[in-house]
Amino acid sequence: MIDYPSAFRWFARPPQERDKAAVPEIPQLLQKTWAQVREELGPAQFDPVLGEIRTGRFGLGDGTAWAQTNDEKDSGYVNLTLELEASELSLNLIGWYDPQLEKVEGWLRKPKAWRFLRERPDWQILFFVRRARGGSVFQGAPGTEVERLSFTEASPVEVTTRLSTLRFKLDPKTEKLSLHLRRKWEPTEVGTIAEISKPIAEEVGRWLEPINDVRLS
Repeated sequence: MIDYPSAFRWFARPPQERDKAAVPEIPQLLQKTWAQVREELGPAQFDPVLGEIRTGRFGLGDGTAWAQTNDEKDSGYVNLTLELEASELSLNLIGWYDPQLEKVEGWLRKPKAWRFLRERPDWQILFFVRRARGGSVFQGAPGTEVERLSFTEASPVEVTTRLSTLRFKLDPKTEKLSLHLRRKWEPTEVGTIAEISKPIAEEVGRWLEPINDVRLS
């Protein structure tokens, strides 16, 4: 079974040099990490808020693998997602689809959101632009990261201004804005599932109450 150090090395290779046998194992690595996080927090805490785990489609040429919470909900429901790529493992609060983005933006306008985020110096806000497939289809549309800001450096006004500026530049027929709120770990910080699940569980535990507030925004 592939582990995190070998997974980072796998992502760093060109697709033609990657081991095909690892393709099903990498999403399973994230799913097992979520399972360990659930055990760390306890199912009684985890399940009512974060529900069921699902891994995303993953192939030999992909640059990112992911596994999300709340698979039992629709795509507009704000969830937490673990993502793995060559440079980092990350925990993300997702504002990807329009309904999710609306909720996250609404929450970011609240003073208590910023009080919470100011106490999370390792968290960032990432801005993405999604471009429609075939010029009009947004389902499964890829996203390109255009910027990331630290919550310890950016003010609420700066984030709002940046969102407005980016949105103004979009072609509304072919482009959409998306957000991630992210805590990342560098490859040198990630060991075994048992080791990394503890700091991830600590971060997830801090979000169990705020994420419900996000969903109600």
